[in-house]
Amino acid sequence: MLIFDKNRSNVSEIVLGKGFAAVKTVGSILLTFLLTVFAWIFFRAENLTHAFDIIGTIFSASLFSSAQVWSNKMLVMIIFFLIIEWRGRNWQYALQHFALAKPQALRWAFYCLLVFLILVLKPTVEAPFIYFQF
Repeated sequence: MLIFDKNRSNVSEIVLGKGFAAVKTVGSILLTFLLTVFAWIFFRAENLTHAFDIIGTIFSASLFSSAQVWSNKMLVMIIFFLIIEWRGRNWQYALQHFALAKPQALRWAFYCLLVFLILVLKPTVEAPFIYFQF
C-alpha cells in the first residue's frame, strides 16, 4: 500500500521455485492478470449497468460452451509464444539472449519458424483491427 510504503515490494524478478512455490508464483501471476482484465470491464463499459451486463454474459451458461474463435492452430501459437516469453522473462526482449551461443544457422532456422508460425498459422477468420471500432 502506498501509505505504508509497501507498493514497490513485488517488483523484483520472478523466480520460479520448485514444487508448491512454482504453483504459488504462477497462481499469483494468473490472479493478477484476471483481476486486471476484470477491472478493464468497468473502464471500457459505457456505464455500470453495461459493465454488469458484460459480467453476467461472461459468467452465463455460455462460459461452458465451446467458443468458435479457438482453433488448434491458435492454441499452438499461444503456447509457443508463451514459452518464448517465459524463457525470456528476465531480459528486456524475449528473444534478446535466445540463441547467442548457438550457431548462426540454428538462429536463422528459429527465426524462419517464427515467421512460418505467424504467416501460415494465422487465424482464418479476418477480424477488423480492434481500435478501428472506437
